[in-house]
Amino acid sequence: MDKLPVAKIAAESLKFPITHLRALMRRTGIALGMLVVGVGAVLTIIMLSVGQEAPGGELAAAMLIGLPVLVLVFFVCQSMLANGALQVVLDHPLGKVSFSFGGRELRYLLFIPFGFALLVVAGLIFTTVTIVAGLIFGGPSALSGDGANPFGFVIAGLGFFAFFLFLMVRLLPLYGFIAIENRFAVVDAWDLSRGHFWRMLGTLLLVGLAASLISGIINSTMPPTFLIGLLDIEGMSDVPGMPVDQPMAVQVLQALIFGCVQIAVLAYSIFANFAAYGLIFKALREGAAPNAEIADAPPQI
Repeated sequence: MDKLPVAKIAAESLKFPITHLRALMRRTGIALGMLVVGVGAVLTIIMLSVGQEAPGGELAAAMLIGLPVLVLVFFVCQSMLANGALQVVLDHPLGKVSFSFGGRELRYLLFIPFGFALLVVAGLIFTTVTIVAGLIFGGPSALSGDGANPFGFVIAGLGFFAFFLFLMVRLLPLYGFIAIENRFAVVDAWDLSRGHFWRMLGTLLLVGLAASLISGIINSTMPPTFLIGLLDIEGMSDVPGMPVDQPMAVQVLQALIFGCVQIAVLAYSIFANFAAYGLIFKALREGAAPNAEIADAPPQI
């Protein structure tokens, strides 16, 4: 196929959350609301259950119970958000429903153990390579003691990160296969992305940086006194204009505005990135269609 159009896909991805806002909110509004309410409720419960004078045991118990629930809520809602957004981007019939949770979402959740397994394998590979190389070139003293050289471990860490990033980018079409075909098609995703790693990575970086810049510009419009007040720096409450010096109604209004802005910024970033995933998948599939081997393949149900 032709080269992946990086600039075009990035531009369309950044525009997509705005031009298709109604369709995205109709398809993912419930999931987004569940994410915000669920995560907010769990965090609130954790904070309320652990006072400033609570013993360490209560803090540990709250974290032990709260964090797994928080992670579960986050990933379940993210699975619905991801599939919903991709179905809208790729014009799938499920992109027109308001709520869906089934096989596609459960397959999306396989990313958790699958990604963790890749992380462990990559870590073991580079740890082993580092230890073996250290023993070969420096002997046992190169791994510990005064003769240890941290440079090798730094190189191994960078290599581990690069290798894991390579795997994640190459398997990016997996999102599309799950959302559209309800298949955890690792091999097909790997084959589809062959020869396109750098352009896929460039597209993702371009969209991510641009979305972050837009988010930063929007956040810069927030009242600086309110943002500083959130830091709860000692002595800041005495500065004129701080929220503590303002009426309660103003403080609540500022908090609501700040919360709404943060939710809107978060939603935009999420949708822009998933739009990039979907448009990359679409471009790769359309470019691969003329291939005889793919054209002659039996249709997927």
